[in-house]
Amino acid sequence: MVKASYDMKEKYRTSIRAHGVVGSTVRTVDNAPSTKLIFNGKTPALAHPAMQQNRLKRELIRKEKLHDNPAGLGMLGVHFEYIKDQGRPQDQRYIHYLVSKPDGGVLILTFNPFLASLIHRAETIHVDTTFKRAVGDLNEWEIVIWYAAINKTVTIGRVYTNRADRAHYKALFDKVQEVILDLTGRPLRFKRLSRGGTLLSMNVDMEAAQVLGAGDSFLSTNEPDYSGITTREPEELVQYFVKLCYAHVKRAIHDFKSLVTQADYRRLMDFPYIQSEEELQAFQQFVRDLGIKKIQDWWEHKLQHRWILPAIMKLRTRINHDDWDATPSTTNAGESQHHWTNQHTGTSLSLLEAILSARTLDEKVAAEIQASLKAGTLTNSQNEFYHRLVRSVKRQTTSAQKSRHAAKQNDKLAQLREQIEDEKEARKVSLQRQKTLQEQLGSSQGKPRSKRTSRTVQRTATKANNETTFNAYEDNQVLDAHNNFDPRALDNGTHDFDFALDFPDIPPFQVPGAAEPQLGHHDFTGNTLSDDLRDFAIMDSFLDHTGGRDFF
Repeated sequence: MVKASYDMKEKYRTSIRAHGVVGSTVRTVDNAPSTKLIFNGKTPALAHPAMQQNRLKRELIRKEKLHDNPAGLGMLGVHFEYIKDQGRPQDQRYIHYLVSKPDGGVLILTFNPFLASLIHRAETIHVDTTFKRAVGDLNEWEIVIWYAAINKTVTIGRVYTNRADRAHYKALFDKVQEVILDLTGRPLRFKRLSRGGTLLSMNVDMEAAQVLGAGDSFLSTNEPDYSGITTREPEELVQYFVKLCYAHVKRAIHDFKSLVTQADYRRLMDFPYIQSEEELQAFQQFVRDLGIKKIQDWWEHKLQHRWILPAIMKLRTRINHDDWDATPSTTNAGESQHHWTNQHTGTSLSLLEAILSARTLDEKVAAEIQASLKAGTLTNSQNEFYHRLVRSVKRQTTSAQKSRHAAKQNDKLAQLREQIEDEKEARKVSLQRQKTLQEQLGSSQGKPRSKRTSRTVQRTATKANNETTFNAYEDNQVLDAHNNFDPRALDNGTHDFDFALDFPDIPPFQVPGAAEPQLGHHDFTGNTLSDDLRDFAIMDSFLDHTGGRDFF
């Protein structure tokens, strides 16, 4: 095995540094443009045979990571980074809170201070958990807003957590409020609950623990003398600021498509848009009348949790209707940010690398937003609400057209299949009727019924017909045909040897007498062998020509 020289290893270490240690892998380092420059236009594997060993390169990368993070890349390394952050000025900190609770629950709150300040300029926050970036027990929970000043979706905060119960979510929202207040000097408040509140809604998926945890946390921010809300129940309070994502709401309905008709499926999908209590009551009766337990259980779940329908339907929500219309009904912004972050930082990272790579990304975004605000230029000038609405309408129109076209094609195919089945059935009926008629025909001629009825009846009918219309011993036409027969007149297309039938001086055919011995209806007495062969040849040609072989 060829070993890598010190110089070759040093070149690869330089390549790792040039690419960036955090989040680096063999693939990303090998494919980095800087690596190609360092290795004089070649990949490391082509520069030296030893550099084809991925194990060697992985070990070099691991050592570089540990050199920068001697405490490791796991929880201990994160704690070490948190301590370092506490020694920095507040506007340069990123890890603002880290706690490991006695029950094993972990919370790590990371915010870029400038991005955190943008939450007060947003109307809606999208909160959701993503699972791909960090390897291990901790998942990433993102807070996303739409920043209208630059027409851009922005992730303003990331929380790393290993619990998803109601109590843990309450602690999470409590700490988010504390950090926002600490970084911005202003509390995080909802307009419907508190004076000076700016947020109109919080958009979430169908995770009940998250919703109820938020209700527990923001219950203390309610000002009854301002809001007129006197409830002390989180299940009721969330009806004033929570909106459920329609995409998540309808996800369960997709499973019902094979259970109902297309019209019923469409009605189930459209239930969030019901506009009156009468329509809602009719819909409930419709669900009961379907008699499908799976669908009835789905609807019963919505009724049992009294906060769900108000979070889905404008009819039932306690959010101001103008505010409801002004805010999105999906968490698409948050979902798109998950993908965007994964593209820029990578996935399956260690916990420390996930945090540090997100820090680098968030600092870059903050700098770009500040530059955009200062210069008055937008990253995407075609990203106003009008532009996004037009694009959305176009997408929906195209989707509807494709759906209609597919439906027409499916209907046409269904009709063709139905016609084919009808023809098959008609053919079966016809064959059965033919069989019955053939059996009746055989019965009328006094023949016994047989399993092979069709072929037997046909042969019997043909033979009976020939026997009644043509009898060689009762009709003189046989003699006339024999005397006038010329074998040379036969079709040579299938009788290439018919010339052999041309015999000179053939005597006239004679009907045998009753006293003469016979064999097969023909007299051989007194004939020589050559005479018999000649007679056989003549009769064989004659029978082939007239089709009367069965009569002798």
